[in-house]
Amino acid sequence: MSNLSDRIEKKDAYDEQEDGIDIREILLYYLRYWKWFVASILVFLFLGGLVYLSWTRSYQVSTSVLIKEEGSKASASSAISNLEDLGLLSTTNNVDNEIAVFSSPNLIRQTIDTLGLFTTYFEKGLFRQTEVYKQCPYTVELDGISPHRLKGDAKIVISQTSKGFVYVSGVYQIKKKKYDFPSGEYKLPCAIKIPSEKGRIIIDLRPVDENNPLESLESDYIVNIANTQAEVENITSQISVESTSKTSSVLDIILRSGNAYKSVDILRKIVEIYNSNNVEESNVIAYNTSRFVNDRLLDISTELKSIENKVVSFKKEQGITDVGAETKVFLEQNADIEKKRVEAETQLKLVQLIEDYINKNENHNKLIPNLGISDEGLASIIGEYNNMLLSYDRIERSSSEDNPVRARALASLKNMRQNIQSAVLNVKKAMNINKRDLADQANLLTSRKGSIPQQEYGLTEILRQQQVIQAIYIFLMQTREQSNITLAATSDKAKVITDPIIPPTPVSPKRNLILIAFFFIGLIVPVLVIYIRDLFKVNISSREELERLATPNVIGEIARSEEGEIMVVRRNSTSPIVELFRSLRNNLQFILSEPGKKVILVTSTIPNEGKTFVAINLAASFALSDKKVLLIGMDIRNPQLAVDMNFTKGKGLTSFLTGDEKWGNLLSHIPEYPNLDILQAGVIPPNPNELLMKPILFELFKELRVEYDIVVIDSAPLGVVSDTLLIAKHADATVYVTRENVTPKAVVDFINSIYKDKRLSNPYLVINDVNTIDNKKKYGYKYKYGYGYESADVKPRKKK
Repeated sequence: MSNLSDRIEKKDAYDEQEDGIDIREILLYYLRYWKWFVASILVFLFLGGLVYLSWTRSYQVSTSVLIKEEGSKASASSAISNLEDLGLLSTTNNVDNEIAVFSSPNLIRQTIDTLGLFTTYFEKGLFRQTEVYKQCPYTVELDGISPHRLKGDAKIVISQTSKGFVYVSGVYQIKKKKYDFPSGEYKLPCAIKIPSEKGRIIIDLRPVDENNPLESLESDYIVNIANTQAEVENITSQISVESTSKTSSVLDIILRSGNAYKSVDILRKIVEIYNSNNVEESNVIAYNTSRFVNDRLLDISTELKSIENKVVSFKKEQGITDVGAETKVFLEQNADIEKKRVEAETQLKLVQLIEDYINKNENHNKLIPNLGISDEGLASIIGEYNNMLLSYDRIERSSSEDNPVRARALASLKNMRQNIQSAVLNVKKAMNINKRDLADQANLLTSRKGSIPQQEYGLTEILRQQQVIQAIYIFLMQTREQSNITLAATSDKAKVITDPIIPPTPVSPKRNLILIAFFFIGLIVPVLVIYIRDLFKVNISSREELERLATPNVIGEIARSEEGEIMVVRRNSTSPIVELFRSLRNNLQFILSEPGKKVILVTSTIPNEGKTFVAINLAASFALSDKKVLLIGMDIRNPQLAVDMNFTKGKGLTSFLTGDEKWGNLLSHIPEYPNLDILQAGVIPPNPNELLMKPILFELFKELRVEYDIVVIDSAPLGVVSDTLLIAKHADATVYVTRENVTPKAVVDFINSIYKDKRLSNPYLVINDVNTIDNKKKYGYKYKYGYGYESADVKPRKKK
C-alpha cells in the first residue's frame, strides 16, 4: 500500500510541475541503451582516428620585422638629414601601407618566381599526401615554357621501378578538360612533353643537401605544377600580416602551409625582396634628384661665369684698384640692407626655379625639389606632396587601376599640386613686396651717393648679382654631393627581429580536439537515433512513458502472458504475471478501503488492449483471496467474456435488463474458483444504450453491493462507444487498461480529458502486455476492431 501512496504522491508532484523537465528521468531512460552509446563512441573514435590520420598537416611559421622610421633624424647621417630637410627623401611610414605591401600579390609573385614555388611535391602515404618540398628526391622543371603562360595544372605521379628508372603517369587539366601524360618507364634524367603545350618537363634526381634530407626513393611522389597566378592566390590566402600594436612599427608575418621548411624559405625571401625593392626605390629618388641638380648647375654655371666676366670688364673700364675711406663708410651703412636684398633675391630666384619646374609637363608626376625655401609654409606643403607622391607610387605598384584607394590618392595628389602652385604665387608676391621695400630703403642711401665715386657704386651692383648666383651655385653643389651619399648609403628598411623557425608540431589537425569532437558525436548520435525513433513511435512503449504523458496515476503493470491462456491467475501460482495481478489487487484494496466501496469498472480506449483479460484475472485474484466476487460482462455490443471463459453464449445481463430473468438465475461458475460468480453479457440487444439507462440497473447494483465483496465490470472500450460512461456512475473505482506498443500516444490526450472532466469514477491506469522477459508470446485473446450487432452464435477465440 505504501508503494501505491508513494507513486500517487510522486504523480501529484509531477502534475504540479506541468512544464518542468525531469533530467534524472531522461538520463535513466537513455541509460537503458548504454550499449548503443558504447558502440557508437567506439565507432566514432575509430572514425576520428581515421580523420586525424588522413587530415593534411598544416604548419604555422612566423617572423617579426621592424619597419625603420625613415623620418627619424637621430638615426640618420647629417647628409641624409639635410636631404630630408630639403624634402627630397622625407617619407613618413604608414604601417597599414607596409602591411598591404607585405601581403601584396606582386611581392608574393616575385617570391614564387625566385623560389620556383609553382612546383609542389607530395609523398603518397597510406592515409594522406604529405608535402615534402625539397625533401623530395626528384626535381621537376619546365623547359620551353614559362609558368606564367601555363594554361592549366599538371599532376604527375613518379614511382621508382629500378635504379635510375622511374614510372611516370599523370594528367594535364585545362579547366574541365583533361589530357593524359604519355605514361611509361623513363630513365633519369628524362623529358616528357606537356599535352596541349609546346613545352616539356624535365625529371631528374635532386642533388643531396645536408640541410634538406631527402625522403626514401621507395615511396611514390606526386608533383603538381600550377600556373604562377594560381600559386600566388594560394599563398596569398595562407599568409597574414599584422601589427603588434597600434603604436608599434613591428609587423608579424604568419604563414600556414603543408611544409615548415617551405614556409621558412618563403618568409625569408619575402623580407629579402621587400628590402631590395625599397633600396631600389630609394636609389631612384636620389638619382632623379641628382639629375635635376646637374641640369640646374649647367644653367647657373653659365650665368655665374657671365657675371664674373662682367666684374672684370667693369674694373678694367673704370680703372678701379682700391676702395676709399668714404666708400667704406657708405658700404658699412648699406651692408645690412644689401644683405637682406641678396637674401630676398636668392629666395625669389629659388621660388622661380620651383615654379618653372612645376609648370613643365614632363615633371607632372615627379618629386618637387624643396631647395632651401625660407618660407616654412611652402617648404612644408612641398614636403607633404613629396611624401604623398612616394606613397602613391607604392600603392600604384601593388594595386589595380580601379582600386578606390589608388583613385583617392591620385585625387589628393592633384589637389595638393594645385595648392602648391597657389602657394608659390603667394610667396612670390610676398617676396616681391619685400624686395620693393628693400629697394626703397636702398634708394634713401642712394640719395647720398653723390659723395661716393660712381665707379665704386657700379662695381657694388655687379658684385651683388655675383653673390646671388654664387650662393645658388654653392647650394646646388652641396645638394649633388648629398644625393651621391644617399646612393651609396643604402640600408634595409625591414629589420628581422625574430627569425622564422621550424615548429616542432603542426598547428592542425589537433588530435585531442578531433577525438573529443568525435567522442561527443558518438554520444549525440544515439541520442538522436533514440529521439527520432521515439518520434516515429505512435504507441505507448513503457510504463514510464505512460506515467510521463498521462494525468491519472498508474497503479499496475501486467507482464506478457507466458502460458498463452486467458485465465492465468491460479491458486498457489507464483509466476510473475500472477504476482503482478496480486499487486494490482492489493492496490485496488487500498483504493477501496472505505466501507461500501466494492465496484470496479474495467475499461480501455480501443479494442485489443486486454481489458477483458485484466477483468477476468483481477476477479480471479480477488476470489482466491477468500472474497466473494462477481464478474459482470457489460460489453453488450461485442460480448467476449463468455467466449474467453469458454462458456456457451446465451442469456445474461441483457435478459435481466429486459425483465425476462432474475440475475441470480443467470450466473455461471468455475469449479476452481468457488468464490467467483460470472454474469455474462447475454444476447446482443438492438438498443444497448437505452437498455443501460434503465432504472433497474441501479437496483441491481444495490443488491450486488449487499451480496458481494467485490464486483468487477468488464465494460466496452470507451473510445469506441459511449456505453461505459452510462455505467461509470455505478463504479467506485475505474481500472483503465492500456497496452504496451498497442495503445496510441494520441489516446493519452483522450484519457487526460476524461480524467479532467471527471467522467469516470476514481480512474487509475494499468499498462498491459509489458515485455519484462525475453519471449515473443502474445496474450491468448484478440479483440475485433469495430463494434456492431452480431448474432449470439459467436465462436470462442483461439488461444495462442
